[in-house]
Amino acid sequence: MRIIDSVEINYFRSVYQVKLKSVKDYNVFVGSNDSGKVMY
Repeated sequence: MRIIDSVEINYFRSVYQVKLKSVKDYNVFVGSNDSGKVMY
């Protein structure tokens, strides 16, 4: 199952513009700063 087809980021911190067209092989970790987002 693929829910997200593409991701576009504009004007976020030091990123002016980024568009990822094929994101089927990406993992996303979301959480507050200092919350221990670790991937083993």
